[in-house]
Amino acid sequence: MVLNAALCTAAALACAGVSVYSNSFLGVTEYALSFSNLPKEFDGFRILQVSDLHNKRFGKNQEYLLKALSSVNPDIIAVTGDIIHDRKSMKATEKRLCKVRPFLRGALKIAPVYYATGNHEIESGFPKYIWKEIKNCGAAVLINESTHLERGGKHIALIGAADPFVYGERKMYAPLKDDIKKLCEAEDCFKIVLAHRPEALDIYADCGADLVLTGHAHGGQIRIPFTSQGLFAPDQGILPKYTQGVHACGKTQMVISRGLGNSGFPQRLFNRPELVLVTLKKKA
Repeated sequence: MVLNAALCTAAALACAGVSVYSNSFLGVTEYALSFSNLPKEFDGFRILQVSDLHNKRFGKNQEYLLKALSSVNPDIIAVTGDIIHDRKSMKATEKRLCKVRPFLRGALKIAPVYYATGNHEIESGFPKYIWKEIKNCGAAVLINESTHLERGGKHIALIGAADPFVYGERKMYAPLKDDIKKLCEAEDCFKIVLAHRPEALDIYADCGADLVLTGHAHGGQIRIPFTSQGLFAPDQGILPKYTQGVHACGKTQMVISRGLGNSGFPQRLFNRPELVLVTLKKKA
């Protein structure tokens, strides 16, 4: 009886430890990606991707998250959507922004911040207010817009894709493709697309993106141990294809962040919160 109680206690503690580790211990995943058309002036350029914060708090004023950002010395910080978790009321949205503002203001002391929207900002019912508040913190909001990054007299384009919900429905990919294609065709240089949904890889590739940064899948929420497979992702369903890592389609490389927070399902398992650091390399 005593042995059984001890085993149950040990099992419960182990499960609690795995849960805490899977949901609260930040990790940084680094990728070095090579491109033949990258200007040599951008060789070594470091992009830190933050995705799917969903109002999760890492310290009272996000100090642990900010410390992790600062530790990798990025050139820019790219936020790829779902910075808040929607609750469809202005009061709830404002409450959630109280966790977002300290992160953005602190991040901007580390590097310039560029934001592209996720679905939850739109589903909140107050996307324009949220985007305005993000701008007020000093971040650049790119929603079907582009900007240029300059180094040594050379430029690359940073394009922010809208989420399909901007067009009114969850899977409005046709107008999304039209808008991204127009933005890409207007740029005669290396193109980075900040997007939210990884399942649209073929669209980003058809539009001519060189590099795409996405999130949305939460790493599959629960990752099957000793495999690279996640269990479920929104808009992909069970055993999704795109949940983490680097994926290629033609000349386009796409990076998927497992993200930081949770949305519909409140727990991660074997899937710790992830920041992604992408270093651009000039292919010889």
